[in-house]
Amino acid sequence: MPPADPDAGASWIVLLRAHGLGTRAESTQATLRDALQKHVRESLATAEVRPVEYRLFPRSTGLGVLVDPGVQPARLLRDFTRSLDDHLQEHNATFRRTHHLALCMGLHLGMVFPATDYVASRAVDDLTRLMEATPAGPADRPSALLVVLSHDFHDLVVRAECTGIRLGDYMGLDVPAGPEGRFVRSWVAVIADGRAGHPPWVPEAPAAEPDATAARTGAAEPPTEPVGQPVPGISGPLIHPDFLLGDGGQGTVYGVVREVPGLSGPLAYKEYRAGVLRDPEVLQDMVRFLGDLAQRETRDHTFLETRLAWPLRLGHRRGRANGILMQQVPADYTMRLAPLDVSKQRTLEFLFNPDEYLKRIGLSADNGQRLLLLKDLAGILTTLHGHGITVGDLSPKNILFRLDVWPRCFLIDCDSMRFKGRDALPQAETVGWEVPELRKATPESDAYKLGLVALRLFNRSQEDKDDGPLRSVSTELADLAMRSQSVEPGHRPTPSAWQAALQRAIEGGKSDSSWIDVDPV
Repeated sequence: MPPADPDAGASWIVLLRAHGLGTRAESTQATLRDALQKHVRESLATAEVRPVEYRLFPRSTGLGVLVDPGVQPARLLRDFTRSLDDHLQEHNATFRRTHHLALCMGLHLGMVFPATDYVASRAVDDLTRLMEATPAGPADRPSALLVVLSHDFHDLVVRAECTGIRLGDYMGLDVPAGPEGRFVRSWVAVIADGRAGHPPWVPEAPAAEPDATAARTGAAEPPTEPVGQPVPGISGPLIHPDFLLGDGGQGTVYGVVREVPGLSGPLAYKEYRAGVLRDPEVLQDMVRFLGDLAQRETRDHTFLETRLAWPLRLGHRRGRANGILMQQVPADYTMRLAPLDVSKQRTLEFLFNPDEYLKRIGLSADNGQRLLLLKDLAGILTTLHGHGITVGDLSPKNILFRLDVWPRCFLIDCDSMRFKGRDALPQAETVGWEVPELRKATPESDAYKLGLVALRLFNRSQEDKDDGPLRSVSTELADLAMRSQSVEPGHRPTPSAWQAALQRAIEGGKSDSSWIDVDPV
């Protein structure tokens, strides 16, 4: 296996696609490429991004830019974009007929692996698909500068309310840019005279009916069909658009604005997009499961309640099930992300990066803490499997972690788990975390992904499967990890087998003595 690229790491990604570039004469293409590179360099200088902080790389459709993650992203979205718009206006006023330049610019944050003449990055590929799937306007009258933001970039930068960047300037669109054409959210604006605004060719969403701004319980309108039970005891709106916590492919998550009888702590409500919810009765059974578990097996209930964002109530709008209540992600599983100074969930994918990168964003996790996290995750899976529940989409995006007192994991998107052989939502797999067999969301597929988590957690890599770093910690764990990657599902070790081996690895460096000297200094 080739050595890891020392330059691999997170980066701000800027992609520029020139409208109709490939259809023009080769001499015109060369002139436009030179002009584009000149405009980009000058605009980066205006945004006070130094040459040592970025790298340009050619693309068949235009130009790409990798920017050091230490650069304030507001400078890219605000100052760089405005300057680039000025250069485009000046360019097109001079070369209106023969060398008109119209650009679509995409912005994202992701891992990149730069080589001499090529940039390998799934994040670049994801942003490319997002830009291609986002409507670019009339072919005969393209906008001079169309900006497309990934949902992550929008969440980190636009929602951070940076000076000069307005939340309302960017229109959210669901476009078929995910794996197998699944819809994902992009955020779009047209830049004109230095100001961002909604694309005029995209129709505005129709005004919501009064009831549509908040999920209600005890609805005034009679139910059209008796699906499940409404959340009881609340007379007013449960959610409000101003308390948005997250927005993804399956739905939108809001902070709950009222107390819910029988539930404590900060709550969240996940409202599904149309057509996402496949079987509301499965969600109702999941709600009952946790309540029944509290009566039957107190120990398992206490453990899972602190490790899962589990469905606690089924919510309705106009008599139809349309979402779930769950606890909000505990504060212990969030962090202030430098250099943005915004709160982010501590997803496990942060630890799949070199220690140098973690240090830059204010994180550190030694091998001992990684072993404890892995043991906790194995315990969660063992307990879930014991109750006929499989995770399915087990990936670092759905696993949160804490390191402060005792390293622990917290699983989100629990409504997509397979509950006793039934699915409330369509099963999906994160790109790069697919199992080799056709059957998904089985105990064996969870075992495969647990081994993959172990390998990448100790490789400090998003993609590597080399067992060397894990083997240097424990030969037994490395052997388990390699067996977990078997194409024969039945040959993979269970999470409970991992628990015992992890405990041995954790205790390996501890003293056998039952006492220590505590003489005063």
